[in-house]
Amino acid sequence: MHKLALTLVALFASGAACAQTPTPPPSCTQAERAQFDFWVGDWDVLVKGQSRGSNKIERVHGGCVVLENYRTNDGRYTGTSINMYLPDSKHWVQRWGDSGGLLLELDGAFENGAMRMQSRPDKGRVDRVTWTRIDDDHVRQFWEKSSDNGASWTTAFDGLYVRKKGA
Repeated sequence: MHKLALTLVALFASGAACAQTPTPPPSCTQAERAQFDFWVGDWDVLVKGQSRGSNKIERVHGGCVVLENYRTNDGRYTGTSINMYLPDSKHWVQRWGDSGGLLLELDGAFENGAMRMQSRPDKGRVDRVTWTRIDDDHVRQFWEKSSDNGASWTTAFDGLYVRKKGA
């Protein structure tokens, strides 16, 4: 073995290479991080009054991330999003991926009592999603799509989240 390799092995074995204390992670206690807490919970998802699936939303990683796991009732469609507040830019981001291969990248803010996020235009396509707290047990998610850079919009999803009993 080369002398350098032996030195590195000795350093790691002794722990000397790891002696420096790592920088602690940023605190996730800013008040703005609670803006999306109204969505946290176990939900039945209804569209036009009919149950379509379930969604579990939870705060993870020390409260830094709002994690979503969605599943249709038949299990054929699933999706996950991570949502984070970015204090330096004072806005929220969502990254959604699903079993259909869709990657949705949204950015936005909590304003006028609702979380509003929108994608950047990509070949004319723009997505915007609004989550509105109705009360402690109901949240509306309204997703619109545009194929002409926002000149006109169609509804992609209009769902009512109903908190599961005992959740």
